[in-house]
Amino acid sequence: MFNCRMLRFDLKLRGMQKSFPSCIFFTFSIAFLFLSPSSSAAVVPLALKAAVSKALEKNKDAGRVREKITEAEQQIPVVRSKLFPDLSIVANSTTKKDAVNSSSAAFGGESYNTHLFGVRLIQPLLSFGIFSAIDSAKKDIELRELDAEITQRDLSASVIKAYYQVILFNRNLETMKRQQEIVQSSLRETLQRQKSGRSSMLDVLQVKTEEALLKAQLSQLESEINVAVSELAYLMGDTQMSAIVLPSQVDFPSLEKIDYGLLKKDFRAFKIEKIQLLTEQVQAQKQITRGRHLPSLNLTAGYDYNSSRRSDLFDDDSNSWNMGLQLTVPLFSGFSSIYAQRVLLSQQQQLDFERLQAISETEFLQISSREKLEAAHQSIETGAVALKLAQDSVKEAQRQFRFSTLDLTQYLNIQRSLFQAESALNSSKYNYLKALTDYYSASGQSMTQLVTFLEEH
Repeated sequence: MFNCRMLRFDLKLRGMQKSFPSCIFFTFSIAFLFLSPSSSAAVVPLALKAAVSKALEKNKDAGRVREKITEAEQQIPVVRSKLFPDLSIVANSTTKKDAVNSSSAAFGGESYNTHLFGVRLIQPLLSFGIFSAIDSAKKDIELRELDAEITQRDLSASVIKAYYQVILFNRNLETMKRQQEIVQSSLRETLQRQKSGRSSMLDVLQVKTEEALLKAQLSQLESEINVAVSELAYLMGDTQMSAIVLPSQVDFPSLEKIDYGLLKKDFRAFKIEKIQLLTEQVQAQKQITRGRHLPSLNLTAGYDYNSSRRSDLFDDDSNSWNMGLQLTVPLFSGFSSIYAQRVLLSQQQQLDFERLQAISETEFLQISSREKLEAAHQSIETGAVALKLAQDSVKEAQRQFRFSTLDLTQYLNIQRSLFQAESALNSSKYNYLKALTDYYSASGQSMTQLVTFLEEH
């Protein structure tokens, strides 16, 4: 039998004043649940994978980029429609009067009505740039999908960091509470020693000062935990949730396991991929621009009913029709085609520079993130050694303080060093997780793979 220890964060909402109806304050009351195996089914801790999945499903930014994909997909039928016939109905009714002195005056110069009802058809036969426009629209879909992947990667990384930040902040809180208990115990012992004349009033004041400082630090840390929990809830896109339950202990994979788990064959550089798609889209735009200044050929047809009397409009004698080919050859447009091509050429050169910059940036981020990861791993190892030394020092200090061979100031300093070492180790572990997340991101690895990898450890 063992107790499975988890952290529960209850989220209470209260609205602001009526003048700010859209604003909400979060207040978090922190409670710790000690669950036995029989009761662990009642409250299930939020797994990292579930937190990331919920963020990808409900986060507003993730939803926005998904809608951008839908928007881009709808552009394909819009562009493709230019290949299909344009069929329209034309109807008008006009009252007019011809000049009497005109040789072609109708009805002796009296006013009369003209009624027209017809159908017009225009079928493009030759139009340069249409298929390039379709290719450009398809590239736009790929760009939106790539933006969605980038957003999902960044959102997943933010959730991972926020998730473990809550856990590690709470471990710092537990460390500080243990320090507070020791200081309170030291205060009681110092007060007893003062009564027997073995401690002075100055010693009592020193311990009380230490206790007051710890209360302020505890309050500050609890506030930081509240902010971290609210950030996690915001990233998950569910600010109306009533509680978050997280595991209290986490393990950290070694560098050897990380290197073994990396799939370098799946390396992706999103920024370089995006620049490549933009380059291909510029090439398509060149064809579209060039097509606007090349000849176009359309089939045109019309069928009309035309009469001066409405009752005779649809008689057999009132109809007429026409069919023909319309060739349009642009001759001069103010050199706009030349300048439009120059604009696209400049865009191409800009993308070439951006591609070179993206390659250098990707290489730098890979190297720097790896260095930070190794430094964070080394920091954990040295922090663990420092913590062990601090624990040994505290044991010896407690023995000497009990026999009055160590003064109070030294004793408190040694106790403070222990908790500083423990807090530093907690921070090093969190920095290690941050560096690991950044390393996966810079190495173009899947965040889903990282989440699975962290849950396995």
